[in-house]
Amino acid sequence: MLKAKRSSLFGVLKGLGPIRFADRATFVIDSEGRIAKVIRGFMNAERHVVEALEEVKKLAQDDSGYNTASS
Repeated sequence: MLKAKRSSLFGVLKGLGPIRFADRATFVIDSEGRIAKVIRGFMNAERHVVEALEEVKKLAQDDSGYNTASS
């Protein structure tokens, strides 16, 4: 029950009649604890990884002034 409540709060709990399931969503959280990016899509997990990593690098660069694109 608690998992269903959390899924609803994050907007990932989907339903098809009485059947409930969680949609795939990746959340990137910034250093202030805010959601910086949400990647949604059930079928393409690899896209989640690529987009999340890009966002994390961008956030790291913004936080430190260090250019992570060259590393």
